[in-house]
Amino acid sequence: MEDAAQLSTLAGLLRQADQALSAAAAQKDSMASLPDEGLLEVAELAARLQRLTDALMVQVVHHVERQCLQADPARSLAARFGLRDSTMLLMVLTGAGRHTLAKYRRIAAATTARDGGSTGALPPLMPQLASALRAGAIGLDQALVVRDTLNQVGGRAHPDALEAAEVALVAAATGSPDPSLEEADDPDREEDHAVCRLPLAPELLAVQARAWRDAIDPDGPEPSYEQQRARRSFTLGQRADGMWVGKLLLPADQGAALRLALDAHNAPRSKVRHETDQTQPPIASNAGGQIGSSDDRSSAQRQADTLVGLVTRAAELAEAPRIGGDAPTLVVTITADQLTEHAATGGGIAHLQHSGDALPAHVAARIICDGLIQTCVLDEAGLPLKLGRARRSHTRHQRRAILTSYPGGCQNPGCEAPPGFTEIHHPIWWSDDGATDTDNGIPLCQHCHGEVHAGRLVCFREPSGRWAVAPRLSLQPRGRLRLAA
Repeated sequence: MEDAAQLSTLAGLLRQADQALSAAAAQKDSMASLPDEGLLEVAELAARLQRLTDALMVQVVHHVERQCLQADPARSLAARFGLRDSTMLLMVLTGAGRHTLAKYRRIAAATTARDGGSTGALPPLMPQLASALRAGAIGLDQALVVRDTLNQVGGRAHPDALEAAEVALVAAATGSPDPSLEEADDPDREEDHAVCRLPLAPELLAVQARAWRDAIDPDGPEPSYEQQRARRSFTLGQRADGMWVGKLLLPADQGAALRLALDAHNAPRSKVRHETDQTQPPIASNAGGQIGSSDDRSSAQRQADTLVGLVTRAAELAEAPRIGGDAPTLVVTITADQLTEHAATGGGIAHLQHSGDALPAHVAARIICDGLIQTCVLDEAGLPLKLGRARRSHTRHQRRAILTSYPGGCQNPGCEAPPGFTEIHHPIWWSDDGATDTDNGIPLCQHCHGEVHAGRLVCFREPSGRWAVAPRLSLQPRGRLRLAA
């Protein structure tokens, strides 16, 4: 009877909460008319409800899994619905994925009472965290930071040190008064005054948690670092749509080194521009007015291009590993007819020899122009007519002279790619018998170089005789613009 009463009470409370939240969600359109104070209050209440819901879900996941493990497999909750295990049951009930359920499971392991066997129930491993979670004072991601970081030293640190770290981190996560900031010896301090602070977001909380971890670990940071080193990994695979997806996990020093390299190549920098660059030609404007930089890549896209650039440049080094005596060379094949079609219309199709994936012909045209990637032109029978040069068309000395004439790296206005990340584009195209000399070259990064060959950027001569780049007119045909020397 007592269990039935508890079930009735718990289910009744949740039904009332469900009705109240459903009514609130139906008022979503009225949120736009709320004053700032009202909107802030709604946001705070919604956030607290989310935290309370997460706390309840931690308990739900814990007890559902416990029931499925302890019950006769044929009579478990999962079996009653014809499901394999508790994970499948929870995924069906909650709509959450395995990753989300793993979060609930990790928090439950630290914040729920433990089975002590004959001694009865034992308190949670992290009672302060459990209390804050039940009160709706700490978010799920914050709780994971505290649990996962302190768990790394749980077997080595002194229990008192672990408790002090837990108390401090929970206080930082919830914005509770911090006893360490109170001046107990100050006679002028009001008794009811407490030094409070704003709650720390998970990212900032993680910084503080790592500091506590290293401070209370008697073995210092060595064990934690070795754990990170052991977990480092990089996987790369191709999706069904042809794109490649990677997952990278690095220890602190390697991750910071990569971060610095990406930041160094993507940080805003000033360029020394020629005075004639101030005058944009008519081809760089449209009906909407003057077009600025055509480099509208997101930060993530810039970082992807930078990473590919770093790998590509490394492969060109003399000391880089070789395959059969040659640098790793990706071959792109294209028929003569497709290359001719691209010259006339901007269309055409090429293929990667390694995987057979189809590419736009302008990719092959860019590679023919410049790159440590080869393009193989095929006849109608599929036999090679011409194998593009695997090294830059311009010599090292020509490249140095061109970079001196065009300082600042990529010459597309607004692009910040440094000189080391640029390729030398033939403004009078290589396939049009453009001369490979210093007068027929302009440095462009791989992205902007591809945009020129795709027809979205145009290379033109300024009155001074220098080459420049600008966006193509939106109404201009995509066919290639042929330029006179």
